[in-house]
Amino acid sequence: MRSPSLEPLENRVLLYSGNILVGAETDGFNTSITEYSQTGSKLHTVAVPTNGADGGSRDFQVDASGSLQVWTGVFNPVLQRHGPVASGGSWVKESSKAQVAGWSTINRTFYGGIATLGQYVFATDQDTGGGAENGLIRFDSKNNYAATRFASGEDFSDVSIGMDGKLYAMNGGETFQAQVKVYDPGTLKLLKTVNVPGFDNACVTADSSGNIFVGAFFDSKLWKLSPSGAILKTVNIEAKDLDVSSDNQILAGDGAKVYLLDDNLTTLHSFGAGSYSGANFVAFATYQAPPAGPASVAGHVFNDSNDNAKKDTGEGNLAGWKVYVDANRNGALDAGEKTAVTDSSGNYKLTGLAAGSYRIRLNIPSGWRRTVPGYGYTELKLAAGHNAVGYNFGATQRVRISGTVFQDANGNRTKDAGEGVLTNWTVFLDTNGDKKPDNGERTLLTDGSGNFTFTNLAAGTYTLRIFQQTGWKLTTPTTGSFTIKLTSGATSTSNRFGEKKS
Repeated sequence: MRSPSLEPLENRVLLYSGNILVGAETDGFNTSITEYSQTGSKLHTVAVPTNGADGGSRDFQVDASGSLQVWTGVFNPVLQRHGPVASGGSWVKESSKAQVAGWSTINRTFYGGIATLGQYVFATDQDTGGGAENGLIRFDSKNNYAATRFASGEDFSDVSIGMDGKLYAMNGGETFQAQVKVYDPGTLKLLKTVNVPGFDNACVTADSSGNIFVGAFFDSKLWKLSPSGAILKTVNIEAKDLDVSSDNQILAGDGAKVYLLDDNLTTLHSFGAGSYSGANFVAFATYQAPPAGPASVAGHVFNDSNDNAKKDTGEGNLAGWKVYVDANRNGALDAGEKTAVTDSSGNYKLTGLAAGSYRIRLNIPSGWRRTVPGYGYTELKLAAGHNAVGYNFGATQRVRISGTVFQDANGNRTKDAGEGVLTNWTVFLDTNGDKKPDNGERTLLTDGSGNFTFTNLAAGTYTLRIFQQTGWKLTTPTTGSFTIKLTSGATSTSNRFGEKKS
């Protein structure tokens, strides 16, 4: 390997302070990785552990633990994890690996991508044989590198974590309508599809504003695009691989040179890194985490039409409802408290939240009642940049009637200290007024605490009675029953039946 040929350093400040990793290619495979200083000084070279006859690495990326994840091989690829390169230029012993069925790349030597975010490693999988093993793979380092396939049916040439925290995948594999697919790396949900110029596109990344950088077009340019795909700038760099730093500097490898550029594609520095027949895969030698921005909370509000505190098949979501941060914790929506209104699909998202503990509540319109959660989300702890999802609310227009049966030992019609409760007593809603439970009338047995609750009732007037047992006398209510009138969404509680042994 020839020594790097340094170009004069321009009069700019290099914001990113760290080393650069460059893949050295032999016979179409990266069989070694060289670490350079940012100014191009060669530090050391280490051999890439190969996957047998299947060749060396396709791409590599440093993870959050400081270890190097290497996407190795073409057929039946292997994800290999290694500790940081030691000062003497040798690999720390391999600690884990995961193998999947499929192809990591096709016949383009500069195809194949890998990205890391927290506990996850993302990799491309391409299968030109028409098999099911294609799309993208997410490996979970906290779950023995379990592999989850998604985005099936497409052959992606590269994948990257943008500095906005989203996953960007380039499907430029010999297509004439190249597209960048953007995913939520946590839920794997497709967020948007962006049409981009050119074809045979090799690599993609994005900055903290969501601007997209794409390389290796038919015209051998590196492009900067807006989040919607509008062309912002191009430079004459035939980028075969890209990486982005936490402060939005772009690292590009074009086969023989490595470029460090600012966010506007102005070259800060470049150096020669060997003369290879194909691509230079490049990566920053330290983990580049997306900056931790504001946190958010998201979920939906649904119509709990059967009042069972869970969303069942057929129960729809509610649009136009307010979810809010109960900043003063008084259980009411006050002026100045942050709110979000559910959209046409019943979904909400509270954004712009600083790290801290929050009480998230649902503002209940008249005629409705919250069923889940019971008191809102009372102590939701959010870290910086945390996007909390699945915080759902249920509401109903159905009414409830609840109460207790107790042993009124002294017969004073009041539950005094030391007086117990009565379990397995029958209470019922006497719809025909005959003072006994009949077929079709709602009945309940008191539970181990002497309590009962009738749920999923329509608004209206009800007569609540107890079925009298032999050897007992009802002390309260003196009328023998409760007459309860309820409007939509209302509840009636503290309906107490007292019983004294006769």
